[in-house]
Amino acid sequence: QKAIDDGRLAGLSITALPQVAVADANGLELINPADGTKTSTVDLGGAAHGLALSTVDDARLYVSVDPDPAVAEQGRMALVPIGGDAAKNGPTITATMAMPGPVTRVAYDDATEMVHVLGRTPDGTAATIYVIEPHANAVYADARLPFDPSAWAVDVNRPYPTAARQPILVVDVTGEKRLRGREDPAH
Repeated sequence: QKAIDDGRLAGLSITALPQVAVADANGLELINPADGTKTSTVDLGGAAHGLALSTVDDARLYVSVDPDPAVAEQGRMALVPIGGDAAKNGPTITATMAMPGPVTRVAYDDATEMVHVLGRTPDGTAATIYVIEPHANAVYADARLPFDPSAWAVDVNRPYPTAARQPILVVDVTGEKRLRGREDPAH
């Protein structure tokens, strides 16, 4: 980049190209959206189930991964930088964090800058939503759900982050809508 900037490589430029990240049985697949070709695979040490892009500090993917059978853990998140110095040679796993229970889907609330992870309680008896604070990469809360959700969505209110209370809409197999474990009267 320095040679381009100072004119030694006149006419050349470096352009970032968009990629699509997919969580699958191989880990994390990166795909060129222009032609659908796979550009790389990041081995996460297990099948990946969900992912979300966090923009706290540098761009990083939080990916839910099957627990490592060699380690006594219930659930696991892989952290994959895709921006900044940590990703200068391409996406690669830089850290993992143990989760209190098995985890699947992941969402990022850019208004509150928190990562939400759908999973199971440590004893496996109920669905729950864990909250990760991405500066410290620490689970600091969870919201136990009274049913197993079939779908979920995070309600992000970016222009008004102090008004956002991190509402998450979850729907069970019957189609009943519930908001963070409380019944929503407007079904």
